[in-house]
This record gives sequence, structure tokens and C-alpha cells, in this order.
Amino acid sequence: MLSLPTGKDQTAMAPDLTRLWRIAIEFDVIQLRRTRVIPGAGAGLVTAALAGDATPTQALDLWSDLADALIHPPDPFSMPKGGDRLRDWLQPWAPRLLGMLYETSAAGQAADLATLSAQLLGEYAHRLPPGDPDLFAGLAGLAVRSTLADLANHGAVTGASIDHDPRVSATAAVFGSPTWALTSAPGLTVELTDLGRYLIRQRLLAENAHAPLTS
Repeated sequence: MLSLPTGKDQTAMAPDLTRLWRIAIEFDVIQLRRTRVIPGAGAGLVTAALAGDATPTQALDLWSDLADALIHPPDPFSMPKGGDRLRDWLQPWAPRLLGMLYETSAAGQAADLATLSAQLLGEYAHRLPPGDPDLFAGLAGLAVRSTLADLANHGAVTGASIDHDPRVSATAAVFGSPTWALTSAPGLTVELTDLGRYLIRQRLLAENAHAPLTS
């Protein structure tokens, strides 16, 4: 039986639990039956994968599907007015940065996140609403860093650690995110893992995009 966190742990883990709950429902790992939660059709595969009993193909496909859900998460149970428009506007930013990161990783180099983000903003400058481009650039940057942080926890991305303001770290803990997901601190480098390169290459090939193994 799932033991939910209490007190301070409950506050810090609430965003992570909400996201995990949505993904579990999306993948039919759990099903809701009035006042009960029962295993879904996908629970067996998850159990087998965690126990090491799934085939390599099954485990890799499950890992890739979960990574895709982190890049394009399922809609929340409730969305504020206009939230669907903001979601659609944000949707291409993280995949494009991941494609740029793949190009850097193919050359065997880690990428400076600030430099990569600046390149992304330059490429997508036409997408920024003219009324308040700085605000939307900040929202896009936060969404991209949050996706990278999720993929880092999933084993697709690695990031070099840097020092942070303790106040920012405390805020990040409340939201259940690593500190670098909330602030664009200089000096952070990111790189795709081997699994991450496989994931992004498969996504690029599915879009008929150029995806060399090495540059």
C-alpha cells in the first residue's frame, strides 16, 4: 500500500505525486473505482520492468514512453482558463532544445545551458507575443528547464552541479524541482546520456529530421 508523505515532506512532494498520479493513470498503471484505486492493465509491465523480468525491448519501450510523457505531459485534472493555449504555445520549445542538445551531444560535448537557451530564443523569437516578450521568454525558459530536470531524474540528461542561493533552493524544494529548473544560473552544462541520445534520435527520425550518430 502506498504510504503518503506527511507534514513538510507532503508539501515538498505534492507536485511530484500529482504528476506521478497523472502519468500512472495515463499509462493505465492504476485505475480509479469510486473510492478505490486498483491495478490497471499496465501495472504488470511496470512490475516486471522494475523486477528485471521484462525483456530489454519491453523495458526500453516503457522507458521511452515515460520519457515522452515527461516531454509532453498529460493534461492536469483541472486547467485554468486559457491554460490550453499556453500549453500549446509552450509545446514545441523543449523538443526543439532537446534536438539542439542532441546535435551538441553527437559531437561528444556538453552544452552550456545558458548559451543553448539563448540560441533557442533567437530561433523562436517570432513566437514571442509582442505585448510582453520578456515574460513569455521567461515562461518558455522555465518550461524547458523543468523538462530537462524531469529527464535528468529519468536518466536521459545529466547536468553539472553549481552553487545556488539557499533561498532559491528552498523555493525549488517546495515545488519538488531541482534548483536549476527555477533559475537560469550561469555555468550549468547539460548533456544527453546514452539513453537520452537514443530517445531523441528516435524522435528526430520519426519526424524525418537529420539525426547523425556522430557529427
